[in-house]
Amino acid sequence: MTSAPAVPEVLFVCVHNAGRSQMAAALLAHHARGTVTVRSAGSEPADSINPAVRQVMAEIGLALDTDGRFWNGVYGGGEVLCWSPDGEVLARIPMPAPNVTSVAFAGPDRDQLLVGTARENLTEEDLDAAPLSGSILRIRTRATGRAAHTFGAPIPERAEPVPVVERAERDETHPAP
Repeated sequence: MTSAPAVPEVLFVCVHNAGRSQMAAALLAHHARGTVTVRSAGSEPADSINPAVRQVMAEIGLALDTDGRFWNGVYGGGEVLCWSPDGEVLARIPMPAPNVTSVAFAGPDRDQLLVGTARENLTEEDLDAAPLSGSILRIRTRATGRAAHTFGAPIPERAEPVPVVERAERDETHPAP
């Protein structure tokens, strides 16, 4: 009997979890497209992300909105954070699943935030308490995500829509802070 291969896990650690580890985690999560579980941590976590990191992430289009705010999920924390361009947490949006893996702006107006969640490392009791774990959830925002950058290929005039299965019990609109 063969078992499914385990998904590799990568943990990036730096002292403040505000620069190198954040950037490395965001880049790997972006390029791995769900084939790797990515986490970042710090031994003395800072309250904000380094401004240079935000600038680089803005230049490559990773979960940033048009006002320069950075959005990220908190694995194990069950929330999505919205960071100001100055590195302050502007909003904490609770999710109905503890393991938030990634976020991305989507929709024709890029005003919806898709939130990936995972079931890994959860007990049956955890899953009973958070049955939406493993879902892709959608948050309507008043923010607009930056357009994605495409490297090495022209940007198509019109892309075909990708169907998204929504399993969230409610669809809330969260104002951009």
